[in-house]
Amino acid sequence: AMLGFVGWEGSNGAHQVATADKGGAAFGTRGQVRRSVERERKRRNVPVLQYHGGAEYIDRPSETTIGRLREAVEQGAPLAIGHHPHLVKGVEVYRKALVAPSIGNFLFDQQHPRTHVTYAIRAILEKGRFLRAEFVPVGVIDYRPMPAVGAIRERVLRRLFGFSVERGPQLAM
Repeated sequence: AMLGFVGWEGSNGAHQVATADKGGAAFGTRGQVRRSVERERKRRNVPVLQYHGGAEYIDRPSETTIGRLREAVEQGAPLAIGHHPHLVKGVEVYRKALVAPSIGNFLFDQQHPRTHVTYAIRAILEKGRFLRAEFVPVGVIDYRPMPAVGAIRERVLRRLFGFSVERGPQLAM
């Protein structure tokens, strides 16, 4: 079960939180995350959280973002993946699950060179449990994600590995 949330209520735009009067995204409060993950676990689904939130252009995730992602894990999600801050942040293994607060931009190009590096996650699960992950460096060039090579690959891995050390895991190539 792919569960998608946004981290703020926002305005009346369709890309913001859904209300009784308009479509939109689910508001990713800790309570809503908890209820959604619990519901899917009861249905015997494997819940994977996708969270669009967090402060833009900041190197480290906020406590709000970490709290919401960890809430999903605490309720049984083996993966909790964030995006929106436009920058690659470090990952952690929390309660034997993968928490990735920001994979970067991926399909969104900007003029800021720091936002041109991102990565994809190839997660290996068995019986709904996280076993391991592979991080695939990606560069965004002219709005096109491409496998990162050379200097771009090094930039992705340097950011990912460097900030992950702060969160605990020792990543290896």
